[in-house]
Amino acid sequence: MTTQKWIHKTVAFCLMIFFLLMPALCSAEGKIGVVLMHGKSDTPEILDAVKTALSSAGFLVETPEMPWSKFRYIDATYDQALYQIDSVIALLKSRGANRIVVAGHSMGANGALAYGAYHGGVNGVVLLAPGFFPNGQKYKESIALAKKMISEGNGNQKAAFEDGTQGFHFHSTMRADVYLSYFSPHGMGRMGISAAKMNPNIPVLCIEGKGDRHYVPGEEKIFENLPPNPYSKYVVVDANHEDTKEKGVGVMIEWLKNLPE
Repeated sequence: MTTQKWIHKTVAFCLMIFFLLMPALCSAEGKIGVVLMHGKSDTPEILDAVKTALSSAGFLVETPEMPWSKFRYIDATYDQALYQIDSVIALLKSRGANRIVVAGHSMGANGALAYGAYHGGVNGVVLLAPGFFPNGQKYKESIALAKKMISEGNGNQKAAFEDGTQGFHFHSTMRADVYLSYFSPHGMGRMGISAAKMNPNIPVLCIEGKGDRHYVPGEEKIFENLPPNPYSKYVVVDANHEDTKEKGVGVMIEWLKNLPE
């Protein structure tokens, strides 16, 4: 074989490989990566329908099991939960994402808002039926107990603390420092505080269901406390707390498609 023919065959082979790989390369390039978090006492599987819709629309999606899941409940501080999100973001970037959005349903929305406020470095935040409203008055005895245990050097010890979800009240056993990190009325779990701390360059989409028992406009002052951003948006859909995530995913997809660079 002559040198010229060898060069031609080599070039042809390289071109063939390039065109075979080009669709995969193009599909990863410029993708938006979404960290999608489940609610309190839920599992990642509850988000399967939303994940499928987002993936079908061309977004990269990861649904991690968070410390407030049904099977982990609740085994890490709120601060540690936010650092777990860091590793999920790194995974999305390794898959080709060049823009990152943190999103969640219910308690997951609470976590998404806290991440945007305390860690930042993301291109957007999506709240689907934001939930978990730590009330200092409602849990004052357990908050006092947790503070006492921490002050005595027993923050890593467990006790039965007041808890609740969707109107049901009960006691949960967890470490004192973990409990206080979520239930403190001045901590990361307070969405009104997180909203006020949000970087004004991070747009927020908040979707609530008008049939959601948590839907009391202005009560927690989440959206109202956000710094102004022309791309932030508040939407109410005809849904209850649970199905806001499915009924709101279309709004979410349109918002993500127009997310500023």
